[in-house]
Order: sequence, then C-alpha cells, then structure tokens
Amino acid sequence: MRSHRQAGLARLYGATALACLFACAVPTAPALAQQITAKPVPSGSQMLLAADTLVYDNDKHTVTAVGGVQIDYGGNKLVAQRVVYNRDTKRLVASGAVELINSDGTKVNSDHIDITDDFADGFLNALRVETIDKAYFAAESAERMGGVLTTFHNGVYTACEPCEDKPDKAPTWRVKARKIIWNGEKKTVRFENSNFEFFGFPLAYLPAFEIADPTVKRKSGFLIPGIVYN
Repeated sequence: MRSHRQAGLARLYGATALACLFACAVPTAPALAQQITAKPVPSGSQMLLAADTLVYDNDKHTVTAVGGVQIDYGGNKLVAQRVVYNRDTKRLVASGAVELINSDGTKVNSDHIDITDDFADGFLNALRVETIDKAYFAAESAERMGGVLTTFHNGVYTACEPCEDKPDKAPTWRVKARKIIWNGEKKTVRFENSNFEFFGFPLAYLPAFEIADPTVKRKSGFLIPGIVYN
C-alpha cells in the first residue's frame, strides 16, 4: 500500500511540476541542421603534455602518451591513462578514466574520447557531464561540434545533484531522451523522443521540447521554467 501511495504522490507532484513547466510553453519549428564554427584558441597558446611514458612513431606521425597523462591547451585540460596524438589529423584519442575540463569549467568524464587538438570537435563514449552551474548530462555516446554544440544519444538530463551515498539513485526529476542537443551558442537544450521522470516514475512522453541551458539560470539568478515544444 505504501509503495502505491508513494507512486501516487510522486505522479501528483510530478504532474503539477510538469503542468507549471508547460504553462509557459510556446510552439517552435523543428530543429534544422546547424552550422557551427569553432572559437579560435587564444593566440600564443602552447600544448603542454605530461606522462609517464612517451613513444614517438615517425612513420605513423603519432605520439603515444601512457600513464598519468595530462594535456593542457587553451584553458582546457585532459587527463587519461593513454592518449594517442596524430600530427597529421591533429586529433587526440584518449582512453582509460578520461576527464576533460573545458575552459568554462564544464567537466566531462568518459571511457573514450576522440577529439581535435583544439578540443572543439569530437566523439565521446559512455560519458557524464557536470556543468559549472550543477546541471548534469549522461549518455551512451555524444558528438561535439565547434566547442559549443553537443549532441547526446540515449541521454539523461537533470539539475539535481547526485546523492553522495547513493549516486545511482533516481534524482527528484530527470528527462531521458533518445537525443539531447545542447547548444551553448544559443543557450538552449533540446530534447527529442523524451520521457519526463519524477523520483524515477515516468510521467509523460514528450516528442520534442526545448529549455534554456544552465548558464541562463546563472545570469538571471532565477529561472522560471519555460518550454518550447512541437
């Protein structure tokens, strides 16, 4: 009986929160292909590389760093157990407890990252993202474009901080989506084929909707929930 009552209360409160969210909703057009240009790395920036072992392959034009790898460049920091840098393609392939800290303070943890040496474009697997504003993304995979547009596949988004004792426990609310598009240039987060969950209980299927990204809350001091949907 208690579990049924808890589920009922969760649905009631969640439905109320969702209703408030949609009270500010306005229609929007379908998402279109976007052209993103990477921001240039500050002039004079040098790539600093530290590792236990460095192996240079002049035939393949690669540098392999193994053990305690740390790369600093243009305000970005990459830490991993192994990184292979291709001097021809100017790409870094990192694996083993990878952590990328962007110049804006956003932290990305992943099993595997394949990214350009300016940290603007790349592919990531099994990743978690924590923004400086304490918003959280997680996904099976993601692509990054221009350093400002990230597309998450089979992802989750929430603004609820994980419980230290039970990090896998469902947060107060979260959105699970087939695709999440975070546009740092337009300051928006778009969800496609998504489900809104409250304390782990699915409340509503949402084909597509869009909210302001975490930086908007930081700038305004208080963010009234607003959604655009189609």
